[in-house]
Amino acid sequence: TQSAHSVEPATNTRTQERKNGKKRKKGKKTSKSHLHRSVARNWHKTFSTMCLSDDHAKKMKRAQASASRLKSLTKYTPSYKSVLQPGKLVDLPLSYLVPIIVLMPIAMLRFSLWFPHILAPHAAKSTYLTAFYHYEMESLHFDNTVWTWGSDYFLAVVMGSLAVACLCATKGKNPRASLPLRLCSAGLLLCYTVSVLVGGVGHQFYTSFEFFNTLSFRLLWTVCVGTVTLAGGFMGACSTLLARGFSPRSSYYIQIPFMPEWGWTFFGIYLTASCAEGRLSFQRPACDIFIAGTTQLLPTIYCIIVMWLRKWDSDDFVSTKYRVLFVIGLVLNAPLLPMYPLLVQYTDWSLGSVNLLLHSCLLLAWGLQGLSLRHFCLALNNKSDQKLK
Repeated sequence: TQSAHSVEPATNTRTQERKNGKKRKKGKKTSKSHLHRSVARNWHKTFSTMCLSDDHAKKMKRAQASASRLKSLTKYTPSYKSVLQPGKLVDLPLSYLVPIIVLMPIAMLRFSLWFPHILAPHAAKSTYLTAFYHYEMESLHFDNTVWTWGSDYFLAVVMGSLAVACLCATKGKNPRASLPLRLCSAGLLLCYTVSVLVGGVGHQFYTSFEFFNTLSFRLLWTVCVGTVTLAGGFMGACSTLLARGFSPRSSYYIQIPFMPEWGWTFFGIYLTASCAEGRLSFQRPACDIFIAGTTQLLPTIYCIIVMWLRKWDSDDFVSTKYRVLFVIGLVLNAPLLPMYPLLVQYTDWSLGSVNLLLHSCLLLAWGLQGLSLRHFCLALNNKSDQKLK
């Protein structure tokens, strides 16, 4: 029994060894066949690459070069998209901003001299006669009645009061936040004040033809008209301060280019220098004022864009009523430009009556601007967490 039990395990181990040997032989055969296949594949690849023509290789290199160029171009697209996202105030680079700022007053001056002849060509041809501060007795028309200089003085009192009201609009949590806007608003209203005050002096005391070709009248009327052109710069600066003071840069319905304050300063100085040169001088000195007012078209449009394309919130403390009144005050001056030559040429009204009507429109327009700007200053004081940058 012992020998029988001892023989059985030996036979089992021998059979297992035979099976393992067969498996090893099969594994060697499979590994050899796999090796042959891999060698054949590599040889086929090398042979196929060797068989490629030179033109195809050049095409492949060009495709790789174009792909690398495309990657280099699209590498900076995230920053480009972040700048041009819709609904933001966009800071233009200086390479674009400086030419725009230089061309703006030049284009507006030429547009202002050309525009009256489009609205009423026949009336404008007889009314807008260039003078360059050298007046002729046959063509000069200058009113000296109380209706003109009296309404000028009244306008000066009202505009001066509104300028003081804007400067004193310090009620709120953070009065320092509205200081730049208060100064700029007061500058705009003081330009209106000086213009009508000096104009009233000219209408009251320059009653003879000999006075008009003197240096004193040229200086007087340059101040009268130049403050109107300078007011356009203050108006644009107010719109910039409103855009920066009230809103973050992502709260607009469309993309708006941001115009800095120094751009509007150059705008007003260039047009005022053109006025001093005599490029806005006409035989009817009142026409100088209308051409100067037309140069305010661009800052007026920018103000309207800032007011109406912003997403206003209740936290801004800005009433919709004052936004509407501000826009009305900005556009109410527009009908005066075609109205003046038509009233002068096609009606029997006296110059005093025409000037009184025009001054009444100015009182309403400038008054609405002053009241609205004061409201914006007070609203900006309540935004204690918002600072003008």
